[in-house]
Amino acid sequence: MAPIIREAEEIEEARALMPQVMRIYNTLDSFRVNSPATWLEAGDKIKSVKEKVKEIKRIRSSILDPINTAKENTMAFFTPAIEKCETIIDTIGKRMADWRLEQEEKERRAREKEEAEAREKERIEKERLRKEAAEKEKEAREAEEKALAAQDKGRNQTAQILVEKAQELKGESKELKQEAQEFEVEVKEVKSKAEKIEGLHFRRYWKARIINANKLPREFLKPDEVAINDYVSKNKDKASIPGVEVYFEDKPINA
Repeated sequence: MAPIIREAEEIEEARALMPQVMRIYNTLDSFRVNSPATWLEAGDKIKSVKEKVKEIKRIRSSILDPINTAKENTMAFFTPAIEKCETIIDTIGKRMADWRLEQEEKERRAREKEEAEAREKERIEKERLRKEAAEKEKEAREAEEKALAAQDKGRNQTAQILVEKAQELKGESKELKQEAQEFEVEVKEVKSKAEKIEGLHFRRYWKARIINANKLPREFLKPDEVAINDYVSKNKDKASIPGVEVYFEDKPINA
């Protein structure tokens, strides 16, 4: 029989089981085990449904097994090449990332050096301008003193010239102070050697690596439920673990 015809028949067979399952399922809310008769009825229901589960799984397997086999064979054919490609990408990408980090560190140090040199140049130049401004102020005061002395001696014309010179010197001092305040050295740009590659981008993923589990805070600890249940399953009613409730459930199984 052709596989497609057989598959269609199996699907129809499974479809015929669905209403039977739904009829039993729809009685769950109202069905109660509260007497010897309902106890026996419940057992019959379970045995009947278990048989239906077996039949449904058999049909499902008969349809899916060939598909899964084909899928596994296809995956087995392509997976080695894909894994090698991924290894190539991961290995080269890691080396690129490492080299870029080295460059970023060198660039950081170079920027710090450039900034430090720029700050020092600014400091030196501003100090020079402030000293020159202070010198102009000193000369202005001396000119004012000489102007007063000339005025006392009746040399008004000389006094006027000295006053004008003092004002000129004060103006120059003010300009020098303003220049010192505004002076700024441009920091030379540090260009990265890790040029951008069109179509290739790096995304930074932050990860964690445990180096001392004993120091982990409680909120980052997760109980090993597999180990706990394995211990309880082996020790049964004798099992005792602080913070754990040991209990049992009875489930029907085929004889």
